[in-house]
Amino acid sequence: MSPVSICRLCLYVACVYMSSADGPLPPVTSENLLVFFKRYDPRSHMTQYLGKSYPLRAITLAQLLPQLQEMAGWHGVPLSFYLESGPTQLTALSPEVPLAALLEENGMTVIMEPTPAPGAQTVLEYYRQMANKATVVFRDLTRPKARSRSSCYSPIANSFPVFNPVDAFTLELPRSLPCPEVVVACAEQLKAPPERVQLWRHRLSV
Repeated sequence: MSPVSICRLCLYVACVYMSSADGPLPPVTSENLLVFFKRYDPRSHMTQYLGKSYPLRAITLAQLLPQLQEMAGWHGVPLSFYLESGPTQLTALSPEVPLAALLEENGMTVIMEPTPAPGAQTVLEYYRQMANKATVVFRDLTRPKARSRSSCYSPIANSFPVFNPVDAFTLELPRSLPCPEVVVACAEQLKAPPERVQLWRHRLSV
């Protein structure tokens, strides 16, 4: 029997902080939609929740542009719009098409972005980076490992014991980063020359 693999699960949570003055959501009729709006700031490389709106289904984003510019604090700035269909998935939206044809259901999130400066990270690049980012845990082989109390297979838990070596540090790196660049990132963390660093893949064993 082989040991059970343990994977790290990362969840991206979007939290909306609402005051009691906001009250309950008004009813959505067949004539309007509930839409949440966020903005992406290319200077800070961050997204920010702006609020919700109940536009008519027949209206377009171009018609809502002055209201959305005021909501985002970008008065008179041209905006691009994207549908957030997942934590790391964006779909470009045409501002001239009615919302009923763009949004499949209520509660969808639309992200707005100003025209980025040359060389600045766009919202599509930001979400692509989020999708390709991995959290890598580095462990020091010179430090003793902490072993679980039991060293035998447990039929009750239906698993083998877990070995938990002490983590040295953690880095967030692109999944496509070549190994030599991983070594450089690790060396910077350790404040050591890259040629003094050697990496091994950690394997769960019993």
